[in-house]
Amino acid sequence: CTLFLQYEELSKRLVPEAVNFLTNTVLHLVPHHYKTVASLPGSFPSPDFRSDMCRPLTLNTKVQSNIIPQKANLSALLSGEPTEQAKADLLFLALSLLGRYADMYKSLEGFIELYDPILEILKHVDTASLAEALRTQLTSLSESLTRLLKFSRQAREPLRLQAHKPIPIPSYIPKFETTTSNYLRRQDPDHERNEASKLRNQYKQERKGAIRELRKDAKFLAGVEQQKQKEKDRAYHERMKRVFGSIEGERAEEKAMEREKAKA
Repeated sequence: CTLFLQYEELSKRLVPEAVNFLTNTVLHLVPHHYKTVASLPGSFPSPDFRSDMCRPLTLNTKVQSNIIPQKANLSALLSGEPTEQAKADLLFLALSLLGRYADMYKSLEGFIELYDPILEILKHVDTASLAEALRTQLTSLSESLTRLLKFSRQAREPLRLQAHKPIPIPSYIPKFETTTSNYLRRQDPDHERNEASKLRNQYKQERKGAIRELRKDAKFLAGVEQQKQKEKDRAYHERMKRVFGSIEGERAEEKAMEREKAKA
C-alpha cells in the first residue's frame, strides 16, 4: 500500500483496492463489535472477516498498555508468528496510510462514498484497550476524516438541468415549385440559405472568370515568347548567311589566283 501511495501521488488515480486492504487490516487487528460481514457498513469486500486464519491477528487487549508503536518490519512478520508489537506496528502504519490516502483523494467526487464507511468503522473500534499512541492516532484520523467529509458534503451540489435557453428546433417553410423559370426555382424561402446559395454561385462564376483570364494571359505570354524566339532565329540565320557569303567570296578569289598561277 505504501508503494501504491508513492505512485498514485504522481498519477493522481484512484486505487480502491489499496483503501479496501487497509480497511480490512484495521478490522483484523483492532477489537470491535462487528460480528458478520453483513453488519459492516459500506460495500467493500471483506472475504476473510472473522475467519479462523485471521483470528490470531487481533490485538490482545490485556498487553496493549505498555506497547509503543514503531516502524513495521514486514520481513519479520512474514517469517514467523506475529507478536503484539508487530501487530501494533501494523495497525499504526495502516491508520497512517488511511490518513494519507484520504488527504490525496479528498478532491474526488466519490470521496464521501469511499470514506464514510471507514469513519463509521473507526467510531465502533474499542479504543479503551488500545495503547495510548494507537488511541491518539485513531482519534486524530477520525477527526481528520470527519472534517474532510464535512467539507466534501458542503462542496457537493445536486445535478441541475442546463441553465441556458434551450435551442429551438429549426422550422422551414415548405417550398412549392409552380413554374419552370430557373430564376424562380433558385429562390429559396429561407433567406440565409438563399444568400449562401447566391454566394456559392458567385464564387463559381468568379472562379471560372479568373481561370479564363489566366489562360488568356498564359496564351499571350507564350505568343510573345514564341515571337522573341523567331526574331532570334531570324537574326542568327542572317548572320550565318553573311558569314557563308564572305567565306564563299574569299574562296572564289583564292581559286582565281590559283588558276592565274597555273597559266603562268
